[in-house]
Amino acid sequence: SQGSSAHFTLCQKPWECLPHFTNTVQHRLCRKLFGEWYRIRADFELSRLGKTLASEEEKEGRVVMVGEGKFHKEVFRGFCRSSGKKGYIPMKFD
Repeated sequence: SQGSSAHFTLCQKPWECLPHFTNTVQHRLCRKLFGEWYRIRADFELSRLGKTLASEEEKEGRVVMVGEGKFHKEVFRGFCRSSGKKGYIPMKFD
């Protein structure tokens, strides 16, 4: 198994819910980086329910939104309510 790492300085932290709206190289890179970070989070949260993100997306035929947030769902997968740290929806550990 291989591990990967990414340094968020250019894009800032994913949990700051920064949208990176423009079509610049930097913002496209940040959207991809954040998209992957939130994909991993969504997969982890679904795994706690005995599901996998891949199987859920195959069943739905689309990108699955796991969280309740509506801010840029295509990138943040429902884990942000708005831009900024206060918009982030943290994981719940019950």
